[in-house]
Amino acid sequence: TRYATPIGSYVDAYPVHLLTDRALRTMAALAPDSDFDLRRFRPTVLIESPDTGLNVHVDHPELGWCGGVLHAGQATLAPLIPTIRCVMPTHEQPELARDPAITRTIAAHARRCLGVYAEVLAPGRIAEGDTVSLDPPHRSRLAATAGAAAGKLKRTAMRTVSAALPEGGRP
Repeated sequence: TRYATPIGSYVDAYPVHLLTDRALRTMAALAPDSDFDLRRFRPTVLIESPDTGLNVHVDHPELGWCGGVLHAGQATLAPLIPTIRCVMPTHEQPELARDPAITRTIAAHARRCLGVYAEVLAPGRIAEGDTVSLDPPHRSRLAATAGAAAGKLKRTAMRTVSAALPEGGRP
């Protein structure tokens, strides 16, 4: 039997999904008739993004964190790749109507990505109100290009596996 993610892991692709309130506000401003409710995107950690500091990319700060190290509370995380959004956030959920414009807006304005996947470098407690800081990525142009190519390859592989699996995720 084949699965797109490890059995029993209960994650989409990576153990942590980071999202900023800034990215949600940006998307909501681009599609004012849509409800970019946090519950649609199921982040592990929602980060309040100030106007300075963590904002490598102003409208989607987390996209600039890949390759860096994020310190949140007692945990240390490694943001790895942007989170490609599928159609699941558009589906009707309790208290949230179906809204296909959500996927269209993310595709048109954020290259289908909202949030970033990360791995845990040092486990620890993260609580509301904890300080979050970023050690930004320090990469040469060559390393940045190679990292972008690796991310694209990973995303292509994930799409290929998802497309190969029948409805429901099981062969």
